[in-house]
Amino acid sequence: MPKMGSTICRIVVRLHIVVVLATFLFGITPQANAVPSAEAEIIYLLSYLERSDCKFNRNGSWYTASEARAHLEMKYRYLVDQESISTTEDFIDQAATASSMSGMIYRVKCEGAEEIPSAVLLKKELQRLRQAAAIRKP
Repeated sequence: MPKMGSTICRIVVRLHIVVVLATFLFGITPQANAVPSAEAEIIYLLSYLERSDCKFNRNGSWYTASEARAHLEMKYRYLVDQESISTTEDFIDQAATASSMSGMIYRVKCEGAEEIPSAVLLKKELQRLRQAAAIRKP
């Protein structure tokens, strides 16, 4: 699994800053009917993937984590424009699981770990993020 420079709890506390910055820097805009935390979670997952240094397999070719983020972000923007995303799970299922063109499952290979479907990595990290957020709630 990728190494994390700071604890998930610290990331959760600063997540709202990331949402604001991503909106301005990357043009990601929330969907009107999206669950409020979905946008923040998706932006977190995109950033998590990018800084993971994992390799990303799409349609039989390997890409860097930065290239994977860019591709998934493009798919995310498209789905937001289509009003197809209401939850973070929608994003994972519709954008980050398989190629829309070929249907081939996206796979990730992180240093020291076995190759796995990208959805497994992202759902596991989403679960960790939500657990950390639940711990911090009063």
